[in-house]
Amino acid sequence: MPRGHKDRYSSGCSEFKEESDISKILALGQNPYPEELRPVCVQCAGKWIKYPKYITNLLQTLVDKGRVRVAELVFDFMRGNGIEMGTIHWNTMISALQDTPETGLQWLDWMKHSGVEPDVVSYNAVLKQSQHTKDWQKSLQILEDMTRDQVAANIRTLNTVIDTCVQSGQRALAVQLALSLYEWHLEVDVLTCLSLIDAFHEYGGWQKALSLLFGMPQLELEANEFCFSSAMVSCRNSHQWQRAFHLFYSMQAFQLLPDAACYSAMIGACEESGTSWALALSLLRQMMRSQVAPNHSCFTSTLVCLKIPQEWSIAMELLSFMPQFGIIPNHIHWNAAMSTCATSDWQQALVLMNMMRDLGIHPDTDTVAIAMDAYQTASLWQTALNMFRSMPTLELFPGIRSYNSALNTLHQMECGFEIWSSALKEGVYPKLLNKGRNILDLHRLSRGAAQIALRWWLGEVVPELLESDPARYYLIITGHGKEHKEGSVISDTTRHLLDSLGLRFRLPNKKEKVEVQAQAAGEDFGAFSLTKKHLSAQTLRRQLKLPSLWRLWVKTVRVFTVAARAW
Repeated sequence: MPRGHKDRYSSGCSEFKEESDISKILALGQNPYPEELRPVCVQCAGKWIKYPKYITNLLQTLVDKGRVRVAELVFDFMRGNGIEMGTIHWNTMISALQDTPETGLQWLDWMKHSGVEPDVVSYNAVLKQSQHTKDWQKSLQILEDMTRDQVAANIRTLNTVIDTCVQSGQRALAVQLALSLYEWHLEVDVLTCLSLIDAFHEYGGWQKALSLLFGMPQLELEANEFCFSSAMVSCRNSHQWQRAFHLFYSMQAFQLLPDAACYSAMIGACEESGTSWALALSLLRQMMRSQVAPNHSCFTSTLVCLKIPQEWSIAMELLSFMPQFGIIPNHIHWNAAMSTCATSDWQQALVLMNMMRDLGIHPDTDTVAIAMDAYQTASLWQTALNMFRSMPTLELFPGIRSYNSALNTLHQMECGFEIWSSALKEGVYPKLLNKGRNILDLHRLSRGAAQIALRWWLGEVVPELLESDPARYYLIITGHGKEHKEGSVISDTTRHLLDSLGLRFRLPNKKEKVEVQAQAAGEDFGAFSLTKKHLSAQTLRRQLKLPSLWRLWVKTVRVFTVAARAW
């Protein structure tokens, strides 16, 4: 037989045997015992030593088929039996790990002790694990380790670290890293820009997001649909929903077709606007015509949009329509549907809650809060109180939404003070006095919660300060309603209560405003400053007629111990 034919024949036999070896190992199942695997490994060891490429193919095949645990056993056998393992083999295993970055770093140590130096692929694999766990400190540590080990980072390295910082809320650090790319002799790419646009999702970051998006051509980069959808989210989060619409319709000029993320951002902007529920439905239909499958977020935002016009019948149609796209409505969707009728058809809201239970969907704290809103509409305050008290029996623990709904209904009842006392004890409103006891911050409080908070502050906190440690000024922050849809209502309620108590107030002066904004009050700044010379501890206590604070604590204990009716 000619030599060339013989070589090809040998190669073909080797490839056949390689497939046979993989098949034998796969036949052992997902979790074979080491004693089951060892005979197959012993049989194949000679070939693995002679042909290292078989090791690469074998390990990668096992990983691709989801047999990572089997791949680890094979890898351990090879290391224990003197089979030489190269960088590519170690990288295959490290990349397959689904554990914490600590596990990846441990593998890097084993790699070094085996005489194999990690390369940039090795470190990038561990950085990916830090990205999944949003461990930005570990990412920076790995970056330092690379510098120490003289392993040159590539753009993927920095992009992973930047994205980890963004996802973990370290946005300023992410921007700083991006600006330092030139120090690493690296150029910004599309993924870098995408991570930076994500970094501007916080309130007020829309201008930076748009500047970066439309500045990409100057960097010789083409923005993709992900960049546009991320910029839309930045606009939506900053209440710039008109600009989000403009971005969506300008994608055509860039020859880009909106994907599900773009539609989701647009429908979210409709939710933010509070008036474009018809447009949200139109976008949902447009998605279907364009053969773009709606995702969970699209349906959720559309359902929330329907709350304003109280279109609960359309909400029910959407719930029945979702399974056609492989999406089974969960408690979030049902809660949104309940919200559409909680203030208009409270009985229908309770019907929906019962339907949830019949379908085996366990109610959450939002479900209870919406049900309490329905009982408020029906003036059934005792039923709302019983529902609030029964939450622990359902293994639900009241959060800010639950307390807001309960206090909306019960703030004028005696039990309202008990619930408010409980909220204080549980730290439900952590920002209430975090700028100082002389500053009451009503952000994130509902109308009822804000009323009782204001009465408590004026009746308990301010008199104590006046008698012991008088402040230079006393400020009530209501906001303009940009962060909370009841902001303007809370401002009106505050003004009305202060008027009824005969307390004089004014807008805060520039110095007071600067002092508070320095403590992260943000741009949503609407406030009243009390005129100090008209404040009297004795008058405030007499006018507000609040029970003493220690009595509130005692009553609070009973709130969660009284047996409530099952609902």
